[in-house]
Amino acid sequence: MPVFERREWLSPRFIPDKLPHRERELEFLIKFAGDALQSLESTYMGIVQLQGAPGLGKTSVAVNAGKRLVDKAKEIGVKLKHIHLNLGLEATPGSKFVFYSRLASKVDPYLVSRSLSPE
Repeated sequence: MPVFERREWLSPRFIPDKLPHRERELEFLIKFAGDALQSLESTYMGIVQLQGAPGLGKTSVAVNAGKRLVDKAKEIGVKLKHIHLNLGLEATPGSKFVFYSRLASKVDPYLVSRSLSPE
């Protein structure tokens, strides 16, 4: 019998589909961004910053909310792509170029970002 039922659950990249005790936060994020899906012409960009100590579930909430918003957008015929970058795993200290290059490649894998400045 293996020690771990599912080894991938131990990875810092693992995001569970269900988040017990985080429904309130998920509902807030989905409402915040979901309203914009209904009226794209009159919507302005909003920013949400999730703060807290390590291990509280900020990344899991953000990724889960993003997946739910993509599903909601599909239902109403809006094309939406959720992009997630975990700075703790993917950022290179002191290199904005690497960060923006990774971000650009997630938006469009064929985008060449050598000429794009992070400034």
